[in-house]
Amino acid sequence: MLTFDSSSHIYSVDGVTVPSVTGVISNAGLLGQAPTFYTPESAARGTRVHRACAEFDLGVIAPEMIDEERGYLESYQQWCALVLPQWTSIEQPAVSSPDFEKKFGYRFCGTADRVGTISGGPVVLDLKTGSPASGLSHAVQLAAYDLLHDDIPPGKRRRICLYLHRSGRKPKAVEFTSTTDYLITHKILQQDRGT
Repeated sequence: MLTFDSSSHIYSVDGVTVPSVTGVISNAGLLGQAPTFYTPESAARGTRVHRACAEFDLGVIAPEMIDEERGYLESYQQWCALVLPQWTSIEQPAVSSPDFEKKFGYRFCGTADRVGTISGGPVVLDLKTGSPASGLSHAVQLAAYDLLHDDIPPGKRRRICLYLHRSGRKPKAVEFTSTTDYLITHKILQQDRGT
């Protein structure tokens, strides 16, 4: 049974701690300058914005928001009105499948913000309230989430980071397409499995 402690960001399966996507990326040193911008305040803002966007997707008419953060939700709503996504998973913790573990010899956990379809095509989406990363962290994060949801072959699902704007204007969508992202993801997951 999968459990996730959001306060410590620890995933466990049947009582055993399992590496997380975020932890593995951090341990591999792929976060670049991100730790210098990461503060308890930015983390709390991200949590609130993610919660409001999830409530919107789940049909809540007026998600609760701090006024100065409402623009992030409006930014997300604009994008949704343009692309009409159909989500099958909204912020659901997941563990890699037994088939994945059998094939690669390790398991990992994570929580993709959204998994579903856009115009009938499969997609995994990550919401960001900050700026695009200068390194590989976001590309690798989405490759890992794609591997985590292995109902279709890796690389067949679009991988999109959606950078929401505080002002409420249309967000910046960045799509990652490099197959190298998957090679890097497997490498860092294999290196991290013993830690």
